[in-house]
This record gives sequence, C-alpha cells and structure tokens, in this order.
Amino acid sequence: MQARDEPLSTADVERIVEHMNDDHADAVRLFAEVYADMDSVNEAELLDLDADGMRIRVTTDNATQDIHIPFERSIQTPDDAHRVLVDMAMNARDVADE
Repeated sequence: MQARDEPLSTADVERIVEHMNDDHADAVRLFAEVYADMDSVNEAELLDLDADGMRIRVTTDNATQDIHIPFERSIQTPDDAHRVLVDMAMNARDVADE
C-alpha cells in the first residue's frame, strides 16, 4: 500500500478490503480467531472498515455471522490503516503461536 496522509476515502477502503482478502486472508482469519476469540473459523472475509474498526464475515462449523473488531487505535489515513492492520496481524500471529 502506498503511504498517504490524506483522509481515508471510499476508494481507499475498497482497495484495502480487496487487498486484505486477496493477499492476507490468513490475517483476516486470525483477526476473527484472536480478537473475537472465535473457534473453528472456516472462512473470514473483510467486508468494511472505518476509523474505529473492521467488519468481518466469519463462517464457522455452526454459522455465518458478521462481527466487528475494533482497531487498537483510530485510523484516519491509508497509512494509518496499513500500520494498524500490520501491527494487529503481527500480534494475532504471536498470540496464535503461543
């Protein structure tokens, strides 16, 4: 992702969502498992994000549901989003490896 200091636009959100689902599906799944404490996650798809968090559609053995995961800190720009998502993914991997 290209770093920018401009406010997060609808196009930015769409690009980030597509990038995360296409290139970091494993991280999206870990977000559900670690930050929402969900077991048996079969699929996880990032649907949307805003300044305060992300909405993920999660499919488990029992159901499909949309969940909201708050960001560790508020985001305002694409660069903020990149930093927060990377930090959260690294933390989720550390927790999952414990």
